[in-house]
Amino acid sequence: MSIRFACPVCAAPLTADPERAGRPMTCPRCGEPIRVPAPPDASPKPAGTPAQTSGPPAPRWAIVLVVMVAVAAVLAPLALPGLLGRRRANDLLEWGGLAALAGLILLLIYLLGSLPGQIARHRRHPQAEAIRLCGWLGLLLTGGLGWVVAMVWAHTVSGKSGQP
Repeated sequence: MSIRFACPVCAAPLTADPERAGRPMTCPRCGEPIRVPAPPDASPKPAGTPAQTSGPPAPRWAIVLVVMVAVAAVLAPLALPGLLGRRRANDLLEWGGLAALAGLILLLIYLLGSLPGQIARHRRHPQAEAIRLCGWLGLLLTGGLGWVVAMVWAHTVSGKSGQP
């Protein structure tokens, strides 16, 4: 059974024989020297050690927030008119809806602003920190133009000098 893994530089899918685990090889796609990882079941993790994931962890707090807002959006119109009266309940629901919309917009700005940096870190780009900063400043100060530059920059394969 062969070892399946991705190139840490260009993310090309690769396979290697298990006896090559731990040995260096050259990626056929980008030409970068890489090391063949150990098979997944070859090195058991000690108890309590978190397993490594292939990408950044999912923002669980964002999922919980969206579920809470959805539940509140369904239950609030049913309970508030009886508690506060129809007019006050409508006013409260309007302000609550505006607050939820503002929260979702802020969440979207956060997720978009951090996206180029996360992509660059996942691809192990050497200028990942600069890409992260360019993404945030480009989104907030240049109306999105710098963010587009950061996204393109995060997806470029950084080659050694003398290579195409």
